[in-house]
Amino acid sequence: MAVLCKSVSLLHRQTSGKELESHGWLTPDRLVQASRFEGGLQVVANFSREPFILPGGEVLRPGSCQALR
Repeated sequence: MAVLCKSVSLLHRQTSGKELESHGWLTPDRLVQASRFEGGLQVVANFSREPFILPGGEVLRPGSCQALR
C-alpha cells in the first residue's frame, strides 16, 4: 500500500493545476483507464486484477498507475 500511495502522490504533484483534456477506458470492462492532461502528460491506472501491457510493451501491474509522456 505504501508503494501505491507514493506513486499516487507523485502523480498528484505532476498533474496538480493541469487541465484534464481527456479521459477514457483502455479495456472493455473499464478497469484500465487513461487520462491526458495539458502539456501531454498521460496517466494510466489499472484497477483490474490482471497486468496490462502498455503501448511501449511495459507492464502496468494490477492496482497501480503510471505517468507516460
